[in-house]
Amino acid sequence: MFDQQLAPPEKIDLESVLLAERPLGERKRVVLVFDQAYSEHGLAVYGAVHLLTGQLGDTFSYEVFCSSTYRGPKFAGAARVTVSQPEHGLTAAFARILKRIRRSLISYHVIESPERWESNLEQGEEKLLECIFDADNIQALVVFSTDPAFALRISRLAHIYASVETPHLTVVTPNDRLDARTAADLKWLGVRVLRDGDLVVGRRQAVAADGPAPDELIPSVFSFLPAREYPRQLTNPSKQVHWPAWIGRDLPNPARVRDVVLFVRPDWMNCGSGTTFENLARWFRERDALLIDVGIWPYRANFDSAGRPVRIKSEQNQIRAALYFSARMSTSLPHLTRQFAGLFRRFPWTLARQKSFQHSLAAKPGLMRRAIRHAKITHIYINHYFTYDYAREFIAGRPFFLDTHDVQTVNFIHYNQLNALTRRVDRFDDSLRDEMEIAGVAQRLCFVSSEEIDLAARYIDRDRLDYVLPLPRVVPCLAKPLAAPARLLIVASNNAGNVQNLHWFLTHVWPVVLRLCGDQPSPLLRVCGSIDRGMTDIEAAGVDFVGVVPELRPYYDECDLVILPVIVGGGVAIKTLEAVLHERPVLATRHALRGLPCSVVEAIGHEDDPLEFAKSLLAIVTDSLRHSAQVERSRRASELLIRHSFYDVLGRGVDSVRVPSRPPL
Repeated sequence: MFDQQLAPPEKIDLESVLLAERPLGERKRVVLVFDQAYSEHGLAVYGAVHLLTGQLGDTFSYEVFCSSTYRGPKFAGAARVTVSQPEHGLTAAFARILKRIRRSLISYHVIESPERWESNLEQGEEKLLECIFDADNIQALVVFSTDPAFALRISRLAHIYASVETPHLTVVTPNDRLDARTAADLKWLGVRVLRDGDLVVGRRQAVAADGPAPDELIPSVFSFLPAREYPRQLTNPSKQVHWPAWIGRDLPNPARVRDVVLFVRPDWMNCGSGTTFENLARWFRERDALLIDVGIWPYRANFDSAGRPVRIKSEQNQIRAALYFSARMSTSLPHLTRQFAGLFRRFPWTLARQKSFQHSLAAKPGLMRRAIRHAKITHIYINHYFTYDYAREFIAGRPFFLDTHDVQTVNFIHYNQLNALTRRVDRFDDSLRDEMEIAGVAQRLCFVSSEEIDLAARYIDRDRLDYVLPLPRVVPCLAKPLAAPARLLIVASNNAGNVQNLHWFLTHVWPVVLRLCGDQPSPLLRVCGSIDRGMTDIEAAGVDFVGVVPELRPYYDECDLVILPVIVGGGVAIKTLEAVLHERPVLATRHALRGLPCSVVEAIGHEDDPLEFAKSLLAIVTDSLRHSAQVERSRRASELLIRHSFYDVLGRGVDSVRVPSRPPL
């Protein structure tokens, strides 16, 4: 039940190690947060605070944060109460002057433009965040909210800024139910959820962040208002809350989640890499970890404020980070000057270094710097070598784990990318040397291909390298009879490699398929993903470019064969892993199976010649026995992939680079 004393998940004994290192003093603060719906009722805010301070006494200082202007009575009495709220009156006038000055500084490119970065923090929450920086001195954090997702976000922040134990975390909501996922996360974080029986604010229907889900009842109902301050003629009869029983000084504080991970990555979510990031985030959560997610997209493009809610919701559904920042190319001259000054240390002659330098130019707003600097980080996990220069300030010389994803120099060669200075393709060895020089700064590295580990081992001690495939969690599709005509599926995002791959298939294979069909109905091919934007010059009969879809599962369920026509690219094809784990029959080129264990490659099989590829395609979708055999090959490959225990290897690697001042597992 929500109102019971929650037993935290098994955690390592941080306290015995850290207290000797950093003794924690007596907690002296209680923080109350009111969302927009509660803040609009000034007397309700006043009554709730008045009751809490009256029960806990003047041994604490009390800080009240309102999402809109507080218009209730002034707080008086022995207890020290300070209110933080949107500015009004003289304060608002002064704030307007500061905003004009700030806009002027932005227009002169002195400070970072808000159009070049965004965060899951709402406008006006900076003061609350800075208050939570001092989580080790906060006895309790009480959130009054009609939206428990808001309270969940605040609770996550309390964990990433707490050293050993969190403040007592309590959510008060008028809702009688929570969606299942939010309820599970609140329990995991040791948050008590209490129902507000005073019908001052309206209820909000429980809806899961990613769609309808079973909800969970909040059983205990309390009154949080003193009758003397807020007569309740129109409310439900409820017993009054007794705050010392929930957040009193004598109660032990809950343990913090075991790990806080700084997770730096390219801001790619609508592609195979995005699937990998989602898989890694899920794996970290299952290890009792919260993420600070930093996504980089270092190009000249402003964020569209109208689309912000959709983008934030997408990240919170997929990564579910405690803190999220996304940055595009900076407009701040001081920041850009610092990065260009670094060219004297190592000029980017090769494309490998140019890629890294480009990403170092992404925005780094002051709020992001402060938020990361104060977080109690236990692990630093960097995705792709070229994000290192950007993250170097946050790494600050501490050990970190580098997930290379793939050797980018291989992609540079395959995609015929030109050096920005010479306008020629770099020599492979020169670019690889510079890429590995940057990557080699990491204490531990992982690759998704054993062949690429051999490349890296030319420059980096092999003992520091791991082979890891972050497998997605997939429920296999149910077996289905062949449709007539058969349905084929290709999944691809819009990048240079995928355009080249699909162009090869539609130019050299698909016309042969149509010719071999003769007068018989030809298979129907669906192409899902943003690749449609890169194929506007292609017209192919029987091909339906579906575009980006909210969920791929229905397309896997309906298809008879997944086509993997990959001829270029490094690393591993995430689309291959997904197709095999769905246990749908696949027809692949050898390059589509790059990076996979030899036993998996043999189980799947491959075909590279365009004519033979077309013949195999038709044989599979016209012969039920051949089709069943291909399904069995995918099932076997799926079993072999799962047996490899890649996440065990990843866990050992990540644990080996725990940030100093944190105890080993």
